[in-house]
Amino acid sequence: MLNSITCYANLSHAYDHIYYTHNDHLGSASWITRYDGKPIQYIHYLPYGQLLANQMSSGYDERFKFIGKERDVESGYDFFGARSYCSPFKHWLSPDPLSDKDPGISSYAYCRWNPVRNIDIDGADWYEDDGTINWTECKSQQEMDKLSIKGKYLGEAFISFEGSRQERFGMINGQGKYLGGDNPILADVTLYGPNGPDDITRDLVGFTMTSDYNKYGAIADGWYRGNYDKVGKRGAIPSHWALERRGKIPTLDNIPNPVKTSNYYLKPYKDGIFIHSTLKDDNRVGSQTSQGCLLLDWKSMDIFNSKMHGVQSFGVCVIRDKK
Repeated sequence: MLNSITCYANLSHAYDHIYYTHNDHLGSASWITRYDGKPIQYIHYLPYGQLLANQMSSGYDERFKFIGKERDVESGYDFFGARSYCSPFKHWLSPDPLSDKDPGISSYAYCRWNPVRNIDIDGADWYEDDGTINWTECKSQQEMDKLSIKGKYLGEAFISFEGSRQERFGMINGQGKYLGGDNPILADVTLYGPNGPDDITRDLVGFTMTSDYNKYGAIADGWYRGNYDKVGKRGAIPSHWALERRGKIPTLDNIPNPVKTSNYYLKPYKDGIFIHSTLKDDNRVGSQTSQGCLLLDWKSMDIFNSKMHGVQSFGVCVIRDKK
């Protein structure tokens, strides 16, 4: 039974490189088809994720296999975010960071030894309660509510931009606009990573007010859902970290969106929002580097990409002072 369908593309070769992934009830990739519906790969799994069949009619081999997690081609391990999983041995490669809360089950057990009914999204996730960010084994808001855990479910990881409406770029030798340089006002960024309650990286450097706020406006303060976007951002600056699946996000102070290429031109919304860096490692910001996207300096983006490897969903918070 086909439970869900996703699509991604390499537009450099147009339709020949558009593939559709058909998932089973656990989210595992079962069939891969071309844009015209022709099947090019069939995958069948044993209960704990080992491959029973992997039939391909082309050179393409889907990387995101068992419950949609990326399988390393060299080790065969599935990367879940908080931990890596070895399907032939039916257990995790590292213990559950919160195993003391359930001592009756092995800290290496996958899905409490019931992989047919259960899935483990990433080993553990983050949630927020009255401004405090906490680590939880729950995988959704519904699960938190069922267990009467107060708070807002955030996801496998969470990134917070604490900025200002007065953000400004710095200059170097009196010229240019930089995420750094002389006298900038930048956003303080904190990343709560997927690898346990101690995986917190502070003092990252960001910017929330676009390349030119008077020209482009900015996205509003708020809590947003982030996701790994397989296709990625168009343009010279790459990124796969999208907000709200590239969809509708309100603008700051409901200012009409002046970007003519947006689906929400002259409406109080933006779309196509990503987290990304500057074009080069000198952190110089061009006139169109950001028309709404959240920026990280080059070093912070490297850290973000490294920490977020394998993450599929995460939370994003943008908070600015009102000065």
